[in-house]
Amino acid sequence: MRRLEFRSVRGGQPQTDESLRAIFARLDRDCGGFTRSIELDDLYEGLHELGMTDITRADVESMFLVGSSNVQGRMTEQEFRDLIKGENIAVG
Repeated sequence: MRRLEFRSVRGGQPQTDESLRAIFARLDRDCGGFTRSIELDDLYEGLHELGMTDITRADVESMFLVGSSNVQGRMTEQEFRDLIKGENIAVG
């Protein structure tokens, strides 16, 4: 997986849980309708809408596979925060 650790830093400071929650809320297309989780398409489209257009679908698929333990193809808010902060067991 391509290193995306710079995404976890904003203005030289690590992203806070609060800012990551706000980002996740923007990515959550069904607004928490499925236990506050996102699908692969939500993550890909949302990151592009947030201006991260250099991330390919393959990059996002890798992120999703590493970050999500959910066999139903969804990533929870906690998994998203762990992935972005590099606290995922497979990344950090």
